[in-house]
Amino acid sequence: MTIREALEIYAREAGTQYAARVRRWLDWGGRAEDEILARYSRHLREQGLSDGTVDLHLRTIRAFYRRFGVRPPAVRGWRFDARESRRPALDRELIRELVSAAKRGQLFAWHAPLVALATVYGMRAAEMAAVRSEDIDVGHSRIYIRTLKGGVRRWAWLPPELHGFLEGWQAPSPAEVERAFADIWSAVADDPKPRGVGWHAIRRALVRDLAEAGVSSQSRIRFLRWRDAGSGAARMDALYSAPNLLVSREGVEAVTEGDQGSRDYDREVWDRHPYLPMWS
Repeated sequence: MTIREALEIYAREAGTQYAARVRRWLDWGGRAEDEILARYSRHLREQGLSDGTVDLHLRTIRAFYRRFGVRPPAVRGWRFDARESRRPALDRELIRELVSAAKRGQLFAWHAPLVALATVYGMRAAEMAAVRSEDIDVGHSRIYIRTLKGGVRRWAWLPPELHGFLEGWQAPSPAEVERAFADIWSAVADDPKPRGVGWHAIRRALVRDLAEAGVSSQSRIRFLRWRDAGSGAARMDALYSAPNLLVSREGVEAVTEGDQGSRDYDREVWDRHPYLPMWS
């Protein structure tokens, strides 16, 4: 297999945006060597890319090599704190409006199941495109999720509420799934979709709201299919459960920590404090 053939496969599996980053690397002259990737990271920064965007390029390149069993090049000395990255998540009301639009038939027929898979399972765009007809087992109320990015591929329960949306499923391409988000957004919002907001904003919202509902980190990691390797899965869960941008119909705003002196700031502790009732 040539590297160009591998890139074509990667584009079908992960989507055109990810493949474009790898293609940019290859066109630059990239090879699976540590020093070459280090030079490329410096090149990207010289081109004016932010550290967060550079980190995204580097992680995509490394994931490409891992997908085909090649040792991924490392970037010695590169450090990026993911907490500084843009992490938009839809607000709960916007999620509710997307679900309502799917249920009322306001979306294209093939868009409704995408909203179902994204909101219920937190699937990435390429994972939705990877769902095959045989993965949807309505008879046994289960769905097989072909998790990407080294995550755990697994069967999950398929609630009866989703059966009607997923029966007769025909998988779109990753590029079609990526493009669909803007059309789905326009069905519920008057203003154009904010730049950088896509399916991952639903995935983050799901993790955030599972955490707020009291679901444990261990259960969230298992459900979102992160592979529990060392502390990596815990770090991902922590990032996803605390997005730093809130997306609503009105726009995008930074998430603030709130009033530290209020009850709501430490609400879970105050709700379950073992000793405070003794003072009543």
